[in-house]
Amino acid sequence: MAPLCLALLLAQEPLPLAAPAPMPELEIFGRVMFDAAFVGGPVADEVGAAVGEELMDGAEIRRARLDVRGQLAPDLRGWLGLEFAGGQTRFREASLGWARVPSEEWKLGYFKQPFFLDLYGSSNDFNFLEAPVAEDALAPGRQGGLLFSNWSERHSLGASIYRKVPETTGVSVNEGYGGASRAVWRPLFRPEKGRLLHLAGSLGWENPDGPVRFAARPEQHLLPFFVDTGELQADSVLRYGLELAGTWGRWHTSAEWMGAELEGAAVEGATLRGWNVAGGCFLTGEPRPYDRKKGVWSRVVPRQDYQPGGGGRGAWEAVARLSALDLGEAGAGEIEIQSLGLNWYWTEHVRVLLTLNRSLLDDYDAVHGAALRVGFDF
Repeated sequence: MAPLCLALLLAQEPLPLAAPAPMPELEIFGRVMFDAAFVGGPVADEVGAAVGEELMDGAEIRRARLDVRGQLAPDLRGWLGLEFAGGQTRFREASLGWARVPSEEWKLGYFKQPFFLDLYGSSNDFNFLEAPVAEDALAPGRQGGLLFSNWSERHSLGASIYRKVPETTGVSVNEGYGGASRAVWRPLFRPEKGRLLHLAGSLGWENPDGPVRFAARPEQHLLPFFVDTGELQADSVLRYGLELAGTWGRWHTSAEWMGAELEGAAVEGATLRGWNVAGGCFLTGEPRPYDRKKGVWSRVVPRQDYQPGGGGRGAWEAVARLSALDLGEAGAGEIEIQSLGLNWYWTEHVRVLLTLNRSLLDDYDAVHGAALRVGFDF
């Protein structure tokens, strides 16, 4: 009788169901950038012959990227990013991030190395179509390795060790190893008033275990490499750079100096050098945003989104930059680029960038270029 009574009681009071396990937090995001470029000048044909490729107007999908990022465990996040532009599918990020405290993170996988102000950030936040010419040529790029990051209100630190991953610019397989580091100090940081003083330094060393190559386009991806060392046999590469950047209300500025020293019998201690100075102003009054975690520029958010028919006008920004790269000690010559730009941010996710530039290559007169980008992300 007792078992029967217990069964009847349980039938009246159903057992509570266990709460379902929470699903992993998942983000899907991406970007598309369409570029059109125009080139001219009295020496365009002559420079094209010198660099071995005709200089032509053109258009392309510069970036078409899809990323998936999610929480795999309480302290563990995964990130997978794929690039589809150019008729190829390539990994741009494949990493696991482990963070036990809010101001530190370990990352393992394939990712961007901590070096330089623009390239350590996102192309979504560039205020020119491309990074400065010397950054593009001298940065270690994306590699497979282990990264430690630490940040606070006043500093940002990134340090990594990596295994070389072959680049897609024609260099032979290089299975060397290296390390990269970048330290940022902010003696002034008041984002609510748009005030920032940023000082930073980057340092890296690499054992290539194969050929290295340093090449750069004139800050337009549709044009060929204007300076190119070709493949060089080097025993080691020492990279370094210094940065100064700041904002004051609607105004912003930055300056960088950088170099790479090559050691080995074939290069005989060649030193490659570059620098850039840039500045700009938001005509609509926005401050240029800044990401203190990585110590880089961040996404522009207009005070008013653009609305056709007399609504908001978005954010307007005028910019100027002077950049230079000297690969002369490696037999590839020098290039200087003078750029002016006007940017229109419809929303924080849609932007139109227009850049005009003059590229001075060795003893040639200037090559003139104009480039337009329409980009959006989601």
